[in-house]
Amino acid sequence: MSEENLEVFVPQNGKKVTWYCCGPTVYDASHMGHARSYISFDILRRVLKDYFKYDVFYCMNITDIDDKIIRRARQNYLLQQYKENQPQPDALLKDVKTALVAYFDNDHWVRYFLHTGHLTIAGCKMSKSLKNFITIKDALQKNTARQLRLAFLMHSWKDTLDYSPNTMESAVQYEKFMNEFFLNVKDILRAPTDITGQFVRWQSQEIELNNSFYTKKASIHAALCDNIDTRTVMEEMRSLVSQSNSYIASKKSTKHLPNRMLLESISTYLTNMLKIFGAIEGEEPIGFPVGGNGQNINLESTVMPYLQVLSQFREGVRQIARENKGETNHN
Repeated sequence: MSEENLEVFVPQNGKKVTWYCCGPTVYDASHMGHARSYISFDILRRVLKDYFKYDVFYCMNITDIDDKIIRRARQNYLLQQYKENQPQPDALLKDVKTALVAYFDNDHWVRYFLHTGHLTIAGCKMSKSLKNFITIKDALQKNTARQLRLAFLMHSWKDTLDYSPNTMESAVQYEKFMNEFFLNVKDILRAPTDITGQFVRWQSQEIELNNSFYTKKASIHAALCDNIDTRTVMEEMRSLVSQSNSYIASKKSTKHLPNRMLLESISTYLTNMLKIFGAIEGEEPIGFPVGGNGQNINLESTVMPYLQVLSQFREGVRQIARENKGETNHN
């Protein structure tokens, strides 16, 4: 959005935001167009409430008109009766100024209007006649609810989104990329170390990554302030993970431990952002819940003791190998 079109968001009553959302009109199985609108508005609501800390009162209607009601209306000629009883053409109503004002004469009844972008299927408008009608149930057979939400987050909520295999593959890869980083950080945090190992003096690599961390946080904040631009946010988060991965690889290549506190701060921040967006549920401080996608079984709490034993065993083997290598070099 260009700067000249930007408008400062100022609620009428301090931090309180009252929001009416025209929800989906569902007269058949809910489709991906419904999902696009519903999830997009849910993301916007979450950002206002959980990131900007507004007190949001959110009201959404869902219109349910089944085929029986439509068929009955046709049988009773309701549309024809309405037209016969209408004293003047619809176009003439546009000249009646009172019809354009809220009934209680409040000029600021609504300050802001939001319209989500349309959803297309492989570049075409979704339509039953074109046989490219995708229900939410069908979509969830191929991808998880989280992956659908990530796909929406990776595109602007106000622009047209093309639902295609390429779009969903990008979301799947993004999820995999983030998950591998979270698992890597958890593995580093599980590795045994003495208390002093957590407070080593920062070198240039730590300083550089930390500076980048704060720069990315500022960029993410600016993007959310700019019409809640989640697409830019997701790109900045990916970039931060890439830099963190490079830092980890560099430290491991020189046989040094990465700074645990710095990586924990970064991964916790990224997790919290994904929680705000609704892409992560639960109380896990870092990463996606193990056995997620709606499962309530916390596999990590079951597996963790075994992983810790394995990690300690591995560290013991490494220590013995280093000692043996030192004795060999000494001899």
